Amino acid sequence: MSQAPALAFERSRDDRVIAGVCGGIASALEVDATLVRLLFAFLALAGLNAALFEMKYEGRIGAWSERIPGGAQAVGWCSLVCWAAVIALGRWTAYRLG
Repeated sequence: MSQAPALAFERSRDDRVIAGVCGGIASALEVDATLVRLLFAFLALAGLNAALFEMKYEGRIGAWSERIPGGAQAVGWCSLVCWAAVIALGRWTAYRLG
């Protein structure tokens, strides 16, 4: 069985916004750094959204009989948009690599 060669990831010295991590990943994958930054931003937003939902509505979901509160609906839509963006950007990255 042959193994795929490992990519050498290192922080970028030239293309850096915060610490050069996304620039280094983009350089190793040979894609635009903005694409990698957007992917990480949407991942962070989706995780933060899930954490906020859990903190605010923990234990009260079972009490919702017919109507879901408006705040929970907004959080749900935000989560849906964030994860759709993560999937779309991830697929776009994969197509740009191949």
